[in-house]
Amino acid sequence: MRADLHSHTIYSDGVYSVRELLEEAKKAKLDVIAITDHDCFDGAIEAYELQEEFKIKVVFGMELSTYTNGESIHVLAYYSKPLKDGYLFDYLRDQRLNRKRRAYDILALLKEHFNIILDPSFIDNMHSVTRGTIASEIIKQGYAYDKKYIFNVILGDNCPCNIPSTKLSTEEGIKLILESGGFPCLAHPCLYKKND
Repeated sequence: MRADLHSHTIYSDGVYSVRELLEEAKKAKLDVIAITDHDCFDGAIEAYELQEEFKIKVVFGMELSTYTNGESIHVLAYYSKPLKDGYLFDYLRDQRLNRKRRAYDILALLKEHFNIILDPSFIDNMHSVTRGTIASEIIKQGYAYDKKYIFNVILGDNCPCNIPSTKLSTEEGIKLILESGGFPCLAHPCLYKKND
């Protein structure tokens, strides 16, 4: 069985629509895919409804942003069936609104520290705005940086233009996932420097 259990769509900082991602999964001969967009279930909901058409098992999920010891920690959440509503949905809605406000604040810091001036219209067109979204926009809008440099110097933890997306601790995030019936799993564990 071939699976990819950590994937993003254009609902957060992925490059493919849900349909395009499922097409790529079929080309890669995947049997299972989890849609784990940042702080939202929208991609997972759409993919779940398309799984019969694509003949691929879709695991309902998302990637929850948390913050511990001065570091952004992402926790994947997997569910045996789609969630319809509840406290977690309310929390994620508020989190996405906070992400949009944070994006405008980051744009002001980009201008102040690096003289990077971005057209902000992408913020309102995105469902969940991440640092990855902003990094892509820096490149797309003509600045000669790559993502590695942007995260090492501009937007990464402890960089001048980083603003944490949440104050939710990792412990609280895991509890939130468990209470909503999900299975938590640490995302990209090799990236963390302060929490080992």
